Amino acid sequence: MFFINASVNATHYVWIFDDGDTSHQENPVHVYPDGDWIATLIASNECDADTFYFTISTLTGLQEPAIDPFMTIYPNPSDGNFTVEFSRQAADPVDLKIYKVTGELVYQHNRIIDKEIIDPGYQPDGLYIIVITGKQTQFLGKIFIRN
Repeated sequence: MFFINASVNATHYVWIFDDGDTSHQENPVHVYPDGDWIATLIASNECDADTFYFTISTLTGLQEPAIDPFMTIYPNPSDGNFTVEFSRQAADPVDLKIYKVTGELVYQHNRIIDKEIIDPGYQPDGLYIIVITGKQTQFLGKIFIRN
């Protein structure tokens, strides 16, 4: 499960995943077994804190995440370098993060507007999750790196 934090002005994050696991990442990735769960986000700064609750039902293996029809990632599989291209220009720049399937952030690139060649440095062979966020854009994708 990929969590995209939409809190405003927060500087600290505590995610509680209802299965005993927690995270302090801004946009964590967490694997749930099949079932119903409640995830909690406590987003805070030096002045205030807000708590958000998310009801989650998981049933694995039935559906792929939605892919943005206006964005292309190529080549995929990749030797490490790949291109992210939008078929329509985003209203605002977007930020890209690449995660291992374990949830570890391995690369970040800010302010992509229409096309960018991504070089995340050497990464071991495997499946990686791409999270792209902007003011009006949220996207989840996959890239397979094969060196």
